Amino acid sequence: MLRLMTTRPREVNWAIFLMLVALAIGPTTTAIDWEHLKSLGPIQGLVMIKMFSLLLQCLFIWKASQGENWARISLLVIFLVSIPYHFFNLRAEVDRSIMLAFLSVAHALLQGAGLLVTFQAPAKHWFKNPANVLNS
Repeated sequence: MLRLMTTRPREVNWAIFLMLVALAIGPTTTAIDWEHLKSLGPIQGLVMIKMFSLLLQCLFIWKASQGENWARISLLVIFLVSIPYHFFNLRAEVDRSIMLAFLSVAHALLQGAGLLVTFQAPAKHWFKNPANVLNS
């Protein structure tokens, strides 16, 4: 039988920290790759997409930190959908900037590690306890 937890496990704190660090890398990679991004088309649309993505991920990380299991699942889906993008763009990023490629890999590893922690005990048990949403 699972022990009910009302306090957030330290593993969840670490997971949230890792995901926030990964999230902070995003604007840095955008700045490094700015010239290339400008060449892709209207920059206003790109900025709007990047801002929307950043805000959406902030919302999901915040809700996950409060114990919302749906937010943890949403972050996993976003991560899994983005894996092919990271994989196929890595070579082009290396050609443009080794720092850009390094930060992209770091971003994916940090986000993946943070998510992995949330799907292992004791974090996974904490997310599955509905009482934690109210007691965070």
